Amino acid sequence: SSDATLAGIRAALPGIARSLPAGVTLDPYYSRSDLTDRTIATVRDNLAMGAALVVAVLVVVIGDWRAALVIASVIPFALACAMAGMRQFGISANLLSLGAIDFGMIVDGSLVIVENLIAHRQRGDTADLRTQVVSSVMQVIRPVGFAILVIIMVYLPILTLQGIEGKMFRPMAQTIIMALLASLAYCMVCVPVIAALALRHAPAHGDTRLVAMLRRRYRPVVLWGEAHPGPLFGATFAVFLLSVFLATRLGGEFIPQLGEGALVVTSTRLPSASLPTVLHSVLREEQILKRFPEVATVVSNTGTSAIPTDPMGVNETDSFIFLKDPSQWRTASTQEGLVTAIDKVLRDQLPDAQFSWSQPVQMRMDDLLSGVRTQIAVSIYGPDLDMLSSLGDQVAAALNGVPGAADVAPQGDGTLPFIHVDV
Repeated sequence: SSDATLAGIRAALPGIARSLPAGVTLDPYYSRSDLTDRTIATVRDNLAMGAALVVAVLVVVIGDWRAALVIASVIPFALACAMAGMRQFGISANLLSLGAIDFGMIVDGSLVIVENLIAHRQRGDTADLRTQVVSSVMQVIRPVGFAILVIIMVYLPILTLQGIEGKMFRPMAQTIIMALLASLAYCMVCVPVIAALALRHAPAHGDTRLVAMLRRRYRPVVLWGEAHPGPLFGATFAVFLLSVFLATRLGGEFIPQLGEGALVVTSTRLPSASLPTVLHSVLREEQILKRFPEVATVVSNTGTSAIPTDPMGVNETDSFIFLKDPSQWRTASTQEGLVTAIDKVLRDQLPDAQFSWSQPVQMRMDDLLSGVRTQIAVSIYGPDLDMLSSLGDQVAAALNGVPGAADVAPQGDGTLPFIHVDV
């Protein structure tokens, strides 16, 4: 995993630092482990809150805390099995692999079994509890099994994804499938035994107040639907058409943007600009960025990148902006607002450069997916460099007028002006 790799790098840094020449220091300024730790902490908190909410809803709906705990006991078992499988198959814990686990799907089978047992007791079944448990399980074991298997089948096509998409989404499907299989085995083997032990002294009761109120309101609606099938199917079809229309108007993106706690601004100057001129402008850029109270540190990299697939000229600079905790922000309350404010100041005070904004991990992901450091790129091919440059300017001018388009700029064609002197 990335954490293990970073831990090995951190362990090797002291030895590397001792071998450097005098006056040369090695000071890491960015580590993705910070973002990973924050993300995993967020997922962990959300999982704990989700489990608590499931238990609370079960208590309110079922009305028996013993039955709610029996149903919810599948959650830690399914999570433990899923994490054991992740370790066995080399799947890392991340936002997609753990964040996609749905406790509603996990407790579904156990809920059906326990609910059927409660219904048996409410009907006044005189058989002993063990017989009631066996009978309840046998009645619903087939539909429960088929329901979970159908959900698993939905995720099977994701396992066939290749490339970047496969590396990102296959772990999610694998984790969910392992959790669902564990919940299916648990609800068939363990839930009947636990229910027989935990509910033997639980009194039989009817609907809770919430369920009784919902049932009173639901019954007239069902009776009306039975008496008026035409309007019911017509309204359903109209809602379906409306949903299809709205679906065609929704935007789309590969993955939602994640707030990384750091920004990257790429500044591009004229290809003919000398290195001292570029460095002086970059220094002014860093001074402007440091004026904002939200900025903790700024580190700039000018010239050819260390990554062979990401060449840069001396007129290009990547400035990594590390932000303070959002609770200390005063310029804007959101990252989008902060970027807008900083970008406006930079463009006003440094008209010699073009600026485009991204985030460290997002920039690399965009570069891997499309070969450029942006989410959308327009490629124009042809043998005439002058014509390509002209068309690039025209396309950029047209795209600048599109709502939602930001940081639109043509990429340089790689040509540099020079003076040839014959002596």
